[in-house]
Amino acid sequence: MFDNARYNAALWAHIGAILAVFAGLLIATIALGRARRAKSSAAMARAATIGAIGAWVTIAICAVALVPALYMVPKKWSWQQAWVRAGLFNGALMVILLAGIVGPLLWRLARAARRSQELEPAPTLRRAATHPLLWGADQLATTLFTGNVADMYFKPGTALALLIVVLAILAGLLSTLPSLRRYRKLSELARAKRG
Repeated sequence: MFDNARYNAALWAHIGAILAVFAGLLIATIALGRARRAKSSAAMARAATIGAIGAWVTIAICAVALVPALYMVPKKWSWQQAWVRAGLFNGALMVILLAGIVGPLLWRLARAARRSQELEPAPTLRRAATHPLLWGADQLATTLFTGNVADMYFKPGTALALLIVVLAILAGLLSTLPSLRRYRKLSELARAKRG
């Protein structure tokens, strides 16, 4: 029997968790930008630490968001629906990117910046803070989240759900291009100083 009050409570819990996921992604992305622009090694270390914690907290909140979804989908929807599967795929990929790349690389950057003897961030730290893998993973996590929100809102059929996933991935990859240019420029400057 369908319990409307329980379903609505689960829906509100899910929406609250999704908003918290957005906040976590925002914190990680802003901290990543601050680490890149930091004027001192200490400021870079602080920003990278906040970003890493933001990424890991976001992963925990994703797990919290999944709990009400596990209740709601069989009650009103189906695991066979394309938008549900797309949402699970996007969410899982987002968690993998945050857990496997964004969190660890930011934490490593924070440690290196804390250990630095120089007041201003060294070129190696600057390159680490603009690394395309780090920025790409962060941007992809953000666009996958946006794709998930679109899937949950519109509840599209198979073709449109797949298109949303593809567009989210393409948007994430394209938004990585500025960091790739910055990384190459910093690498060229480092080579010029050595040569």
